[in-house]
Amino acid sequence: MSCRRVRQSLALALHIQLLCAVAVTPLAGAATAAEPALVVRLFLDLQDPPSREAWLLYRRALAPFAAGARLHIHHLPLARHPHARSAAVAAHVARAEGQEEAFIDALLRHPVPDGPAIGRAAGKVAIDRDRLTRTLAAGPGSTEAAAVETGRRAAIAFGVRAAPSALINGRGVAGVPPAAALKVALSRAHAACLQARSGATGGRIDCEMEG
Repeated sequence: MSCRRVRQSLALALHIQLLCAVAVTPLAGAATAAEPALVVRLFLDLQDPPSREAWLLYRRALAPFAAGARLHIHHLPLARHPHARSAAVAAHVARAEGQEEAFIDALLRHPVPDGPAIGRAAGKVAIDRDRLTRTLAAGPGSTEAAAVETGRRAAIAFGVRAAPSALINGRGVAGVPPAAALKVALSRAHAACLQARSGATGGRIDCEMEG
């Protein structure tokens, strides 16, 4: 199988299997275009320092693309980080209230995303604290915990084994890339998608699948 076909299969599988475990986030001020020219899937462990660095890096790098970009947040809590799963579950609670990005921003102001930090971050973005408490107390039995586990297993099954990682229009990027290199990668992916669409009938090409 060609590398392009592998990328297409990975992107499609992630899109289908992670549908219930992903936040689809048009960037601030962006129009909600059905098929953006730049799709980034960012895999994070919220207790992992490199993941925290990657979150800020990708947010800054994507901002100039506005309506042409979409960020998908995937949580990949690693077993070696005892607070990562609870942080991911709390992020899913925030997602249901449309506050996931703001919650992550608030949580990352604390060095460790433990229970008190999660509570303080939730308070900063006006998440329903009672719901959050019930969800965390339910442990693996909550809908949000199940979504985190579904997303984790799907990501690992398709080769995303470390956080932070990203897929930029279907192409993998591991770790925290240099800011300049990321800017180039995003610009090239965006330009390649627009060029491909300009030559397609109706301009309807899913650039995440095309890679």
